[in-house]
Amino acid sequence: MCESGGPAQIGGPAACGFTCCGGPGGSGCPVSRRSFKRDIEHLGQEDLARIYDELRKIQLSTYHYKTDPSGTPRHLGFIIDDTKTPYPINADGISVDLYGYMSMSVAAIQMQSREIAALRAEVADLRRAKPRSGKQR
Repeated sequence: MCESGGPAQIGGPAACGFTCCGGPGGSGCPVSRRSFKRDIEHLGQEDLARIYDELRKIQLSTYHYKTDPSGTPRHLGFIIDDTKTPYPINADGISVDLYGYMSMSVAAIQMQSREIAALRAEVADLRRAKPRSGKQR
């Protein structure tokens, strides 16, 4: 934290107005307070479902960077060139917006949580409706 209470002063100024860690230009700035944002729109069910579908379409790959020395372990991630959704991609078009990517994962968790709750309710209904199959003497 810097003296102003904001993120550490590393890199250049970020879009939020803070200079923060995360590389050149502070592209990794995780400031997420309402006072730093505008045009806030909360996501509805349809939006969450769309983002969930987009996240599931991201193809994961393993790879080496061209600059990795021989013997370097493979990296795991996605290739921006193969990704259609804009949320996990920084404005520079070459680096990953980890906050956006993580937020897509939160949308997926929310959708899956609702799906699991619905399936549990369906199983409970089926169990209640199932006729008893034991022989009585």
